[in-house]
Formats: sequence, structure tokens, C-alpha cells
Amino acid sequence: ITQAAKELPADVVKREKLFTLAEIARSGDSQKAFEAYYEGIHDNRLLQHNVEAAEACFKAFDDGEIFLYHAARGFRKTTTFIVTLASWLIGLYPEKTSLITGANEANAQNITKSIAQIIENHPVFHMTFPHVVIDKDKGWGADGYWVRDDRVSREEWTRNQAKIIDPSFVGGGYKSSIINGRHPSLLLGVDDLHDIDSSSSVTEREAIKSVFMTQILKTVLRENDRLMTRVVMTGVPFA
Repeated sequence: ITQAAKELPADVVKREKLFTLAEIARSGDSQKAFEAYYEGIHDNRLLQHNVEAAEACFKAFDDGEIFLYHAARGFRKTTTFIVTLASWLIGLYPEKTSLITGANEANAQNITKSIAQIIENHPVFHMTFPHVVIDKDKGWGADGYWVRDDRVSREEWTRNQAKIIDPSFVGGGYKSSIINGRHPSLLLGVDDLHDIDSSSSVTEREAIKSVFMTQILKTVLRENDRLMTRVVMTGVPFA
């Protein structure tokens, strides 16, 4: 088999590899599946420090706890554990909803745009989740991005989702009115809740912490004191 593979054109071998990764990626909600998806999307494996972080991430999910990842810039924290993770989870659970937030509006919306670009345009996403399609009739932009499961008719999907008023995913700064009243059932992604400006002010840090703890974190789903919504927080540890 190995010799035969060597004789095949490189593009055929690569496509077969992508099919294998896609099959693993959609096999379930596991670290192995996520790592396969990441490799397919980015054409490289998780960096070793992020393999270790992924172990902690999936353990936190299993335990119903927050996954907190503070590391220096350049560790691909946001790309790995918010952008890529969110697009994979949305593919697995298109019926659920996600919220992306952080210190400012621009950063949160840039992250959601990156998620949207993968879902709309990346061939490996389409290969992995061919049934997950964007729903531009509902909305596909800064006010919220909607997807649907194309394996069921639009009528059945609409009926099944009738009680869901939140978009599939949306992003906004922690003060943004666009995130008010949202109840993410799939993922709450928090990137740089404290930025370089707020980190220098004790008063500002405490104000942000108060909003997050009393307003944003209260919106996620819990069961018997366990988080049912996955919560990921990434950031830089300011001195």
C-alpha cells in the first residue's frame, strides 16, 4: 500500500488524506477529532504546546468547567481554541448557538468573521460537514451568522428551531448591545477580556470582571452546577 501511495500523484494522495481527516473530524466531539479537523483546515498539526492545551481544554469540557488559556502572543491561542474550535463545533452541532466576546467590539467581530470565512469558504469544512450550509435568508453578517442542517427540509428545520432566537454565532465586545440577552448553548468564546489598556487600571479590570461574572457568564447553560455550554477564555498574561 505504501509503495502504491508513492506512485500516486501528490494531489491524489493529499485529497485522500483530507478525506481521512474529515471522516475523523466529524466522528464525534473528542480531542482526536478536533486535532484531525485542525490539521485539515490549517494543513499542519497542532503545535505541541497546543496539544497539551487541548488535553486541558477537553478535560474542562468533560468536567463542565471553564477552559482558561493564558499565553504569550504567537501561541495561536485564538486561532486554535476559538476560531478553529468554534467552526468545528458549529459543524458538529449546527442547531446550537455560540457567542464570541472580549475587551472590544472590533476584535470580537474580526474573530466571528474568521469563523464565518471557514464555514462559508473552506473546502475542508465543506468536506467534513457537507450538510451544514449558511442561511443568508436569516442573516450572515455582523448582526449574527446563521447556519442550518441541509439534511432536513427548511420547513422541518424551521419547526425544530422555532424556540431558538439567537443566531448560530455572533460576536461583540463585552459592553456591546449585540450580545445582550444571548444564551449560548454551544460555545462562549472569550478572547482578551483584559487588553493592554484595561490591564493597567485596577478599577477598569474590576469593572470588566463584574460585567463578565454577573452578566455574560450567567447566560450560559448549566446543569447541576456543571457548565453545559463550553466556555473558552484566551488571553495574554499582562504583568
